[in-house]
Amino acid sequence: MAYSTQADIQNKITQAELIALTDDTGGGQIDTAKVTKAITDADELINSYVAKLYAVPVTPTPGVLARVSAEEAIYNLYGLRRKVNNYWATRHKENLEWLERVSQGKVVLDDTPPP
Repeated sequence: MAYSTQADIQNKITQAELIALTDDTGGGQIDTAKVTKAITDADELINSYVAKLYAVPVTPTPGVLARVSAEEAIYNLYGLRRKVNNYWATRHKENLEWLERVSQGKVVLDDTPPP
């Protein structure tokens, strides 16, 4: 089960932006396979940190993981175009710092302390 969905991504960027990031054919449509791959890659990154203290996948998905997953998926989609803007580069850096703190037990996922 993915931590985020295409809808979560579309709550953070416009449909036109998502089309620009995924449409290689010029058809004006969102390539859902690329979106799914970006989310999968984001979730694998999250799990690589979170698995140090939590069973993965984390269920139910805490809201903070859904947010990080969606933001990392967007970062991944920008990476496909080799043009990550400053905003998403900063969000990526902040998310990695937060994930590192989770893996060290310095922050918890919602109200769920590590075992």
